[in-house]
Amino acid sequence: MVTVFALMLIFYFSEEKQAETGLLRSASAFTPIYQAADYSQDLVALLAAQRVFNANPSNPKTAIKLSRLSLQMYQSNGAAKSALQPWWDVSEPPLEIWLTRGRLLQTEHYFETAAQDLSRLNSSHPGNIEALLLETDTWRRAGRINPAKKACIALAF
Repeated sequence: MVTVFALMLIFYFSEEKQAETGLLRSASAFTPIYQAADYSQDLVALLAAQRVFNANPSNPKTAIKLSRLSLQMYQSNGAAKSALQPWWDVSEPPLEIWLTRGRLLQTEHYFETAAQDLSRLNSSHPGNIEALLLETDTWRRAGRINPAKKACIALAF
């Protein structure tokens, strides 16, 4: 939205006005404000992680890597969820699997389920800052301010 507004301003003002307001870097040439990111290396890493996971789907490290890369690149949550499938219904999976599962649930907007799962994680592994931050944010997104405050206090102390 901000980028669209900035582009509208640049084309609205004359070159002199653009130079006065600082919206134009150089009066001689137009420099694009937005350039598409190059995701080719990320895609290669994601495909490599998928191959490694397919070779050994019961390895938690490969599952975590595939899930996190998939979520990081905003790819289909199906790949992230399928990598975590062996641990999906486990009440206390390995810590990194548990964190990734909570993040995936939050990404899919299952805020209550994610927050409850992360609360159990923080009870089992107290002091994990990433888990406490994720739990606090998930409770907040669920609209549950009191549990969010409680998790935030646990984070502060």
